[in-house]
Amino acid sequence: INITEPISMPNLILLGPSGAGKSSCAKILAEQTKLSLVDSDKLIAEGTGMSPQQIFATMGEATFRELENQLLDSLFEEIAPFVLACGGGLPIFPGNIEKLNRLGLTVYLKAGPQALAKRVLASEARPMLDGEGDLVNRVSQLLAKRAPVYEKAQFTVDTTGMTVEETVQTILNYLK
Repeated sequence: INITEPISMPNLILLGPSGAGKSSCAKILAEQTKLSLVDSDKLIAEGTGMSPQQIFATMGEATFRELENQLLDSLFEEIAPFVLACGGGLPIFPGNIEKLNRLGLTVYLKAGPQALAKRVLASEARPMLDGEGDLVNRVSQLLAKRAPVYEKAQFTVDTTGMTVEETVQTILNYLK
């Protein structure tokens, strides 16, 4: 589906673990719906001049989470509707999933640990998945902690075995 004119839409908020496809899907959704694209990790990197990995390494996770919270609070002032790709940990901070649910339609991009580990291996560094041992095990442990919060999203799409395009189409179908 290609939407040629802007239509009245809620903000679309994609959340889920690293490797779920949030950034990739958000980019295509923004193009197809003519909404602005907001990627929390990219905006933080632009604002600080440091990647999330550099912020984690030099200033710690708490500083990064505070930057995410400041960004999230600023989004309530946005007038034009947008598609937001949340960093994997943004919804986890106390109160943030509730803020996200007030801000727009939250979509949990869900996938199994094996699929996530495979996708993460093919991409850039993910600070919350750094460490020793089996990547699938680390993904499983992080997912076990975060899934109860992710599941508070208003809509869930299981992206396991789906392409980015199929995931986007599922979200657009839901919006109809």
